[in-house]
Amino acid sequence: MFERAPRAPVVLVLVGPSGAGKSTFSARLPRERWTTANQDTVSNGKRGTRQQCVRVAKRALEEGKHVVIDRCGLSRQQRADFVALAREARPPCELRAVWFNQPVSVYQQRVRMRTNHPGGVQGESSVRVVQLQMRGKDNAPPTKEEGFRIVRRCRFQDDVDAACAAFCALPAAETAVEFPKKSKPERTLDSVREPSVVEDAVADAAT
Repeated sequence: MFERAPRAPVVLVLVGPSGAGKSTFSARLPRERWTTANQDTVSNGKRGTRQQCVRVAKRALEEGKHVVIDRCGLSRQQRADFVALAREARPPCELRAVWFNQPVSVYQQRVRMRTNHPGGVQGESSVRVVQLQMRGKDNAPPTKEEGFRIVRRCRFQDDVDAACAAFCALPAAETAVEFPKKSKPERTLDSVREPSVVEDAVADAAT
């Protein structure tokens, strides 16, 4: 008789600019089953690097927990490390995405009104940051061709609430995963601390 393989952890990639509600979404997921890799807080509560997020995600998957990636993830390149992580796991992890696709004015208003944001993207001076993020030349929505089994597009708050409820109800993983050992640690540009979103936006505007 066929025996079903144990359910591996899920890697959930959130896709959206500042103000999309990614951190609010991830905070609603049950901590006993989910770990958040948030680049704004990954370095002892401060902004860190993409590779630090990868390490947090990898460690959680090895412990058998689902992982939510709380970064902008607006381009395939920004998502590539996490897509690769899900594929390299043994057994492979299921890769899913939530794509926040509301009007840019919604995100700008949220940024305008918020305070105490860990990444400092807040207030009137940061409204332009959202516009610059949305204009990124490499921006692309997540797709099944990229490796995502499920992509939930959220155009309205009701869509966001429904997606969050679905992931809150996701059962715990039934197995931890392992990763193939590498002979040498890979060094990438992301091993250097990334500039803040505000600094990125200023640099982009100058070119």
